[in-house]
Amino acid sequence: MATQIHDIKQISGSSMQWNLKVRVVRMWVMPDRFKPEIPYSIQLCLQDSKGDRIHASIRKYVLKFFRNKIHELRLYRMNYFVVGPNNLKLRTTTHHLRLTFTQKTFVEETNDPSFHMNIFNLRPFDNLRINKMSMRQNCVTKIWINSTLPQSTEFKSRLLAARPSNIERITQTSSQQSYSVRDELDKGIESSCWIAAELVSLELDRGWSYLACNKCSRKVDKVENKYICKKCNEDQFSCTHRYRLQVRVMDGTAFISLLLWNREAMQLIGRSAKELKESSLEVYYKTYFD
Repeated sequence: MATQIHDIKQISGSSMQWNLKVRVVRMWVMPDRFKPEIPYSIQLCLQDSKGDRIHASIRKYVLKFFRNKIHELRLYRMNYFVVGPNNLKLRTTTHHLRLTFTQKTFVEETNDPSFHMNIFNLRPFDNLRINKMSMRQNCVTKIWINSTLPQSTEFKSRLLAARPSNIERITQTSSQQSYSVRDELDKGIESSCWIAAELVSLELDRGWSYLACNKCSRKVDKVENKYICKKCNEDQFSCTHRYRLQVRVMDGTAFISLLLWNREAMQLIGRSAKELKESSLEVYYKTYFD
């Protein structure tokens, strides 16, 4: 049975198992901030057969698996990504999500003559907007000169016609054993461990704080103008906001959701839940975690 190919429009954050057939319409390397000669990540703009696009990132810890395996303008089948919000300051696509490669991401070059090469959004010169961003910010810009791509060839043909009549499978292997979140969870053994992971997103569907008892820190119930703590069996007229923050993290092989209580969340954010309640956690996340 043939594997189902998903459209980019179908991608959501509910799964990692998205099977894509996409063309790499743009690819560029982001250097390390402190060591510009060292690559920090590879950024990709992927386009499916319907012309929809999504941004993808290959971070530093998996760069060695893909750096020489993926090339601009080639067609690939890809599977297994971390899906997170597209909160980049410079958005290269209109899709609200973006993909992050892991060690488990499968990539295979393929050939499909029916898959178009229409990678340009051609428009009349008068409709172009003046880009006021600096070249450093506009790092996804690429200039094509005398391109032989089908779209540019067709465009030049139309211009000439308007003149007057008198004028490969790719897998990733490593000689070293990897130790990952997935390895630890697959053991099924209850234990304490440290996880070196990257924060991918905040899961705010169920909120991120609760009203807590000033004595025992348990959740209180509000009844009229009083707060009732079932553990202390007392009525209180004041309480405090405490963190109960769900986050999604990844270590290069998979991602998991972790629950951060008040102490851990304060260490991460640097502000109390009460202080943050007066502003917006979403705004704070976009400001400090992009």
